[in-house]
Amino acid sequence: MSAAQTRIAPGSTLVIALGGNAILRRGDDGSIETQQARSDEAMVHIARRAMPSAETALARGTALQDQQAGRPVKFPAVGLHWIAGLVALARPDGALDALEHFAREAAGEATGQVYGAEFVVNAWHGQGCAHLRLGRPEAAAAAFGEALARQPLHARSRLGLSLALERAGRADDASRAAASVSEALAALVEGGRLGEAGLVSAIESTVAGRFDDANATLERLLTVAPPGQTGWTIPIEPLLTPLHGTPGFDRVLAMLAERAA
Repeated sequence: MSAAQTRIAPGSTLVIALGGNAILRRGDDGSIETQQARSDEAMVHIARRAMPSAETALARGTALQDQQAGRPVKFPAVGLHWIAGLVALARPDGALDALEHFAREAAGEATGQVYGAEFVVNAWHGQGCAHLRLGRPEAAAAAFGEALARQPLHARSRLGLSLALERAGRADDASRAAASVSEALAALVEGGRLGEAGLVSAIESTVAGRFDDANATLERLLTVAPPGQTGWTIPIEPLLTPLHGTPGFDRVLAMLAERAA
């Protein structure tokens, strides 16, 4: 039995809450699928760099999310299209597929889903990264701006915005956006989100071309982090793409895979 399913006798009733999310669907064979379980399964595969297995899990998860779109569901599925978008964007030819996934995630904002606000922000950030990959810096800047309009201290989007503005030839605006990242980092630290702060610091070094510093920061992050989900996006984090193929990043990926073993 996979980690994403809990089996019960057909016809019986069971309510499960994993990470604050309840049942999404009961299969015909009595299996229970939850958003959290499907997300967790994908996260483990991503950390292990088993992308085909992650895509299989996400195909089932996004199907559940799509089935619930526009329907009154107490605990709706959210976040799965965002993860699928990141996985798609990690492919050399996946930017357009990624944009479609991110757009579907962002569309959930219209339903006012309680648990969806953070994923909407992440989806707009993802769209910005996809536009950068496609060589559309102005569209990227607009998407990062949408993320920041919803969460002004979203550190990754401040970094993405600085990169987009630089590529659009708006050097002064890019410098101001880059300078604002320190405020967002401080907010993460004050809020106790040290794992995210470490990842953002590594992204900041990457954007600045300091690859050795970025890899060292990621190694420290994974060394001190307690067991859990810290760093699971590292293999598919769009703004860390320049690190791929560097010796230090290979070590980071090996450390992450070992944590997910």
